[in-house]
Amino acid sequence: MAHQEGALSSGVSWGIALLLAIAHWVVAVLASQHNAVTFDEVAHVAGGMAQVTLADYRLNPENGVLPQLIAGSAMRLAGVNFPAVSLEGTREAQAWKYSDAWELGHQTLYSTGNDASHAILAGRAALALCGAATVLYIPTQDC
Repeated sequence: MAHQEGALSSGVSWGIALLLAIAHWVVAVLASQHNAVTFDEVAHVAGGMAQVTLADYRLNPENGVLPQLIAGSAMRLAGVNFPAVSLEGTREAQAWKYSDAWELGHQTLYSTGNDASHAILAGRAALALCGAATVLYIPTQDC
């Protein structure tokens, strides 16, 4: 394709895209720091953590595997623990038996010694990277 007069060079386009991607991630993470857990994030937490810790994909399938896997992986790397679902007679085991993503998510965030704000921020930051990757994808397209 011939270079058009007034068009940005490839290097400049990539530089702008990289700056926008970084700005997107920083703004997304800073905005997420002081926001409470949204109503459905609790179930997403359970789904992602179950995928990462137990290789089980049955919790919260309506959200999709990839976003939960990304967030769950980030939370696990950040030291977030999933409830011990194998202990018979416990509330966690009962929730696991009936695939109660809401209860397991609540247990993960508030009853297993995890810092809920830290856990949610780790998952949100990882997903914000997906948004940044989308910004970097744009310069590869002929618009």
